Amino acid sequence: MSNRSKLQPAARVAAQKQDVWSIVNEGAAASPKQPIVNMGQGFFGYNPPKFILDAAKAALDKVECNQYSPTKGRPRLKQAIADSYSPLWGRKLDPETEITITTGANEGMLSAFMGFIEEGDEVIIFEPFFDQYISNIEMPGGKIRYVPLHPPEKGATQNTSAGEWTIDFAELEAAITPKTKMIVLNTPHNPVGKVFSKEELLKIGELCVKNDIIILSDEVYDRLYYTPFTRIATLSPEIERLTLTVGSAGKNFYATGWRVGWLIGPPHLIQYVAAAHTRICYSSVSPLQEAAAVGFEEADANNFWESAVTEMKGKMNLFNKIWKELDLPFSDPEGGYFVLVNMKKVKIPSDYPFPDHVKDRPRDFRLSWFLIQEVGVAAIPPTEFYTDENAHIGEDWLRFAVCKEDKVLESAKERLRDLKKPPMVMDTDNIKVTFQSNVFREYCLYILDLTGKSNKQLSPSLHMDSTISSSKIMQTVKNTIAENFGSTHFLAKPEHQFTLEDCPDQSGKVAVITGGSEGIGYGCAHTLLKNNLAKLFIIAVSQEVYDGAVEDISKTISPEAAQKCTFLKCDMSDWPAVCKVAQTISDSTDRIDILCNLAARGIMTYQLTDYGLDRHMAVNHFGHVVLTSHLMPILKKTAEAGHTVRIANMASNAHAATPSDCKFASQDELNTDLGPNGQYGRSKLAAMLYSRYLARHLTSKYPKILVNSMHPGFVDTKMSQVDIHEPYPTLGYGMSVLMKPLKKDQWDGCISTLFASTAVEESGLYICPPAIPEPGSSLSQDEELGEQLMKLTKEIIVGKMPKKSVDQGCPLHLY
Repeated sequence: MSNRSKLQPAARVAAQKQDVWSIVNEGAAASPKQPIVNMGQGFFGYNPPKFILDAAKAALDKVECNQYSPTKGRPRLKQAIADSYSPLWGRKLDPETEITITTGANEGMLSAFMGFIEEGDEVIIFEPFFDQYISNIEMPGGKIRYVPLHPPEKGATQNTSAGEWTIDFAELEAAITPKTKMIVLNTPHNPVGKVFSKEELLKIGELCVKNDIIILSDEVYDRLYYTPFTRIATLSPEIERLTLTVGSAGKNFYATGWRVGWLIGPPHLIQYVAAAHTRICYSSVSPLQEAAAVGFEEADANNFWESAVTEMKGKMNLFNKIWKELDLPFSDPEGGYFVLVNMKKVKIPSDYPFPDHVKDRPRDFRLSWFLIQEVGVAAIPPTEFYTDENAHIGEDWLRFAVCKEDKVLESAKERLRDLKKPPMVMDTDNIKVTFQSNVFREYCLYILDLTGKSNKQLSPSLHMDSTISSSKIMQTVKNTIAENFGSTHFLAKPEHQFTLEDCPDQSGKVAVITGGSEGIGYGCAHTLLKNNLAKLFIIAVSQEVYDGAVEDISKTISPEAAQKCTFLKCDMSDWPAVCKVAQTISDSTDRIDILCNLAARGIMTYQLTDYGLDRHMAVNHFGHVVLTSHLMPILKKTAEAGHTVRIANMASNAHAATPSDCKFASQDELNTDLGPNGQYGRSKLAAMLYSRYLARHLTSKYPKILVNSMHPGFVDTKMSQVDIHEPYPTLGYGMSVLMKPLKKDQWDGCISTLFASTAVEESGLYICPPAIPEPGSSLSQDEELGEQLMKLTKEIIVGKMPKKSVDQGCPLHLY
């Protein structure tokens, strides 16, 4: 045999293709975007808590901690693990016979495979899998049989839960053969973030009991779960007899470099794991075992477990806001610190120069390389965790790790925003604005005209492939786009950012929303309930639509959330009915924290009510004045109790379509037909003037009552889909169909209202999405015009309403 042949590596390593970690590191080194933000690998970006670090430092001063530990681990750590996990097992664990310490969880699993797997034995693992499983199983000669987790069908188009990745149990049963020796379970799962349900675990456990299969349950993320977590070993004595549970101090205590792990299991299994461990590495790191023991002993006193979950969930929420901005769906994790994001919408140029060893890999490898080179963010392609046969399942996803400092998460988000090219492509110095279509250009000009932002300097600049040198003008353009079009909120300045996830906790609070069962109103209702709102009154015209909304709330939040809703049927143009609704609310609650006046008549043709008043003004302005006036006593009572009350009145940038000679001088003027846009715009101007009127007269006396108006943006609702065809049977298709790709959905559309109703700390603002304060048109800033509007409002309502309603303070006896 030649010397060369003697130097040949073993097949177990020679046959391995280049691993994902080296490819990502290679890409990072070659990227022009330095330094790279590493969101790929699951190491922590911060230290363990001080009480554990102090224990590690103290251990180094102890002679016995700097020498070999007992092969099965230091007694103090084993006892600490037994004390910590016995309550979770529902019985007392024996630290001497049921626990063994290993050099990290990975070596612990290798020891389990070495202890039980012989040549030809089969091991079942679920795809995607932790990549170390493969080599660990193959080293003792094991054969792997793979069972895929199936992602939700809608995962490429909308956010889903990690719990929606499912096992086909027929596939699992088919994978079991007489040679099956072991099954590997990972919960919470890496990379999916799935926490296997109790029902799923029972089925797996029963199959293993039936076929006498050892369960290796990899539970290294067992302290990071955001949904109820079940440990398979605790389900029955029969299942526990077959189960080895793997844990990790590195994952528990933010110290992945310490390499301290353990296995818990029955003595007849643990003894052979310990025997293999002794031959692989003899013993584990002694001083860090001591520190881990202190971690377990003092965790509860330091509220560590609870704060760890809160902190990691907060990081998850903070980072995942970016996917809403980018309109990229993600699988919301139930545990751990990884998130899978579906990147199917990200288009890579067909001629992009990938290295040969990347271009021949699945699409997610190319996505990962592309992100590193063009954005400067590293993420892991999950097909590394699949067999070639099932790689197609993961090829549109990337895995991100959120176990980083918040500033790193923010840096990654900022860079990822480069992925979202809005309908115009922007270059930063001499900013180049390239409109993809003349239709979009014309609509931008239309919006700018409505908002009063168009001027001789700006409007001519908006031509194809034009260059704008003024940063102020450019921010105006960015704001205009963010305020009106879908998935563009990132264009607003950082101080004007607000997302659904920023909505504060609403525990104990009560809200009233007109038009709350569909569109923007439903977006607000759903978000408030999701954030623990105590009670919600929804005023709307359709019982059927309300029932559908509540059913959806029950399914997507909880049945308890749905039970917090009360439906009050009312047409806001029927003012006596509005009075009755207000009385019903006042009889049902002693506080109102939020009043969202959102119900509206959209852009439609001229029509009079039974009162002989323009229907746009009757619904959009007068109806809400009547409601607010009758609820004012309870609003003031809430404020006097020390609670902040927020009134949010829906306006629109269309208010600028109001003729400049508007005086609000008489009912005859209100009944002048201005055309669909003019009628609608004037009613929205009234909403703004009314809000600023209340800010002057009400907030000045009750500082805890804040009143603001909002523009929602160009939102894909019934008004822009269906109602628009009433005034414009043919041209309406331009708004309902051609402009649909540019519209905000109801979630984007409710952002400014949520900010106005939950977070704003000022009164009299006009808030545009996401949270941009705008001055509005010159008419909307005219205080004298506002006073005249409310003088006319009082005259008309007093003349139309019953004396009892007027005596109760409707509309203006409030201050």
